Amino acid sequence: MEQERKAKDPLEPVVPGNTFSPVKSAVPNFGNYKRQKKMDRLIIYLLLVLLSILFILPFLWMIATSLKTESQAISYPPTLLPSPFDFANYRDVFELVPFIQFYWNTIVVTGLTVIGTVISSALVAYAFARIKGRGRNFWFVLLLCTMMLPPQVTMIPVYLIFTELGWVNTFLPLVVPAFLGNAFFIFLLRQFFRAIPKELEESAIIDGCSLFGIFWRIVVPLSKPALITVAILSFMGSWNDFLTP
Repeated sequence: MEQERKAKDPLEPVVPGNTFSPVKSAVPNFGNYKRQKKMDRLIIYLLLVLLSILFILPFLWMIATSLKTESQAISYPPTLLPSPFDFANYRDVFELVPFIQFYWNTIVVTGLTVIGTVISSALVAYAFARIKGRGRNFWFVLLLCTMMLPPQVTMIPVYLIFTELGWVNTFLPLVVPAFLGNAFFIFLLRQFFRAIPKELEESAIIDGCSLFGIFWRIVVPLSKPALITVAILSFMGSWNDFLTP
């Protein structure tokens, strides 16, 4: 009876000679835990590999089709691998269309757009976040209201403005607006700047730092994640912009 009572009460200390050891039974099996963890990780990796193959198939199909002749590309049922491999398509493309010049134009426009967007949006966002002034909230709300206008509405008026400025058929309409800020990026950076503790800026002011010095030496280093996000989104938007040009 004493042995049964102690077996039912695992918290009771074990006396010498007692065959029941609750401490030993409470120790987890780390070997099984490690094996289960490895199996879970293996399953996750297999799923990721299968999904990667699924997403890369269209890209592989595009490459295979580019190496086919016209008859092979439109044949039915379609074939995966070209037979034989025909590289004439690449030669003809670069002879008919100046792709190198096109890529260089895109790189120049995209690079200037990213630089202008990051600089202008950061400066305006910092002003809305930290500089107090009359009507600050009104102008910020007015800025956000511009995000409600679809680009199709302003397309013709903007084109007329660029025509009057003599900027049509130049890179200026693609680059100059980026240096005037972007409403969405200004809103994004403003919210990030407001999360930075004001005590850091107050300490800099006591040390004699100017307003721009605070922005450049304190706010910008602490805002690298947000600035990188703005740069990436700006790069993608400019690189994939086919309507504005």
